[in-house]
Amino acid sequence: MTAGHLNCTVCPSCGAKLAAKDSRPHDAYGFATVRRRRVCDSCGYRVQTVEIPADVADDVFQEDAA
Repeated sequence: MTAGHLNCTVCPSCGAKLAAKDSRPHDAYGFATVRRRRVCDSCGYRVQTVEIPADVADDVFQEDAA
């Protein structure tokens, strides 16, 4: 894992692996994304993620050139 990136496959509550229970296309941000509902099989923790394409992420989350 690199700085600035979240690991959305590990449960923040117990550390077990999160499983994707539902995946849907999503367009609310003006480009194609995927919305996933994830759940921990160990403790039941639930989270929703929105995944964006890598090329869009590079443009949106660029670090400022110093």
